[in-house]
Amino acid sequence: MKRILRFVVTILTVAWGRTPVVWLWKKPQTSLELLMQVASRHYKPGWESGGLLLLSRLLYFPMLLLWPVRAIIIAAIQFRRYARTTRDKYNVTYMGQLMDLLSIGLRYWTSPQIYYLFEIYRHRDLARSRTFLLENTMTSLLPYINGSRNDRHLDEKHVFNRQMKRKGFPVLEDIGLVRDGEIVDVDGNELQLPCSDIIAKPDLGLEGRGLTGFRWLGDNRYRSSRGDLLDGEGLRRKLLEMASDEPYLLQHRSVNHPALKDLSNGMFCTCRIITGMSPEGEVEVILAVFKMPIGDTVADNFGAGGIASPVNLDNGELGRAVYKYTLFEEFDAHPDTGARINGTRLPHWRETMDLVKDAHRQVEGDFPFLGWDIGICDTGPVIVETQATFGFILCERPGLNGLGTTRFPDLYARWIDNSSYQVVAPALTE
Repeated sequence: MKRILRFVVTILTVAWGRTPVVWLWKKPQTSLELLMQVASRHYKPGWESGGLLLLSRLLYFPMLLLWPVRAIIIAAIQFRRYARTTRDKYNVTYMGQLMDLLSIGLRYWTSPQIYYLFEIYRHRDLARSRTFLLENTMTSLLPYINGSRNDRHLDEKHVFNRQMKRKGFPVLEDIGLVRDGEIVDVDGNELQLPCSDIIAKPDLGLEGRGLTGFRWLGDNRYRSSRGDLLDGEGLRRKLLEMASDEPYLLQHRSVNHPALKDLSNGMFCTCRIITGMSPEGEVEVILAVFKMPIGDTVADNFGAGGIASPVNLDNGELGRAVYKYTLFEEFDAHPDTGARINGTRLPHWRETMDLVKDAHRQVEGDFPFLGWDIGICDTGPVIVETQATFGFILCERPGLNGLGTTRFPDLYARWIDNSSYQVVAPALTE
């Protein structure tokens, strides 16, 4: 009975998670409409084949018919949560907000959640809501375009670091691995833990999950980022405990460029940079944001309480910073240090842009899109990791700029060779 109930709940969750955006049988007129059609037709979170995948596709049609009801429910939830603050802070009436929410859901056929998350209420250009892609869209678009490409070598951080280092790219230096009940160096030999700051993170982890820092205090003592005081043997036991279910990667603690020192709580800041490659092998940078840890957070991850700022691709200049889901707060200065964020220019920016474009060409698998985490150190940019799937909200919320307004749709469309997705509008912009 529990299995049946869990199955039903899973199906309903999938049905509810999909956002109908365009009629499946309608020929897309633009590359953005093509993206939305792919997202609707191939929504299958974690389901690669079989009956569940077929059921997921069949569920599109009843959810298409039920979308007006669902849109009204989402609008009501969003209105109740954010309407008062929006009225008081931005002088948008309750009636104006309500009409905007319903228009986004029923006229533009996208989630009313976009209205507050991407601050559409500021300029009330409701058509812009179509250009924002939510996380449920990512579960369709990126897996579909990546097809049968194997991204295991990207997921295993130590494997990817070794490959990129062999090709001459700057990467974070690995100390070793904690796996199978032992701590070994990168060559598989028994490792003596260094008398220095150490960062431990899951070798297959995403979004800063499980990242823990250990600061060297001298005299065979370390203090973890969670406040635990450990000697050398205690640290070994702690690392083995952390890696009981999955391997952990050990790295030296990295330090940002001196110009970025005060844009952090003391931990490492990184840029998330999205690159796209054409079928002909030309690589370009689509967008970039700068992630900053605050408070007692160890990672700069946007979803774990950090803040992020948009980066001007031309000169590396930062804009205001925001949280991921905590709305109505923005930062011109770092909340911990008071250092100026808005208007600050990142050092080594031209080298950073060149690095990610060159590195994308060298990644095995010819991935159309990659999301890079790049640290900027005194010596220049360094690759932290890369992913074939990446969060859309991190890309869009800091700059309030939808991926649909960037080169992402046009590059995506150029990889589509399925005749059912041919765009009937004039040729896509090069």
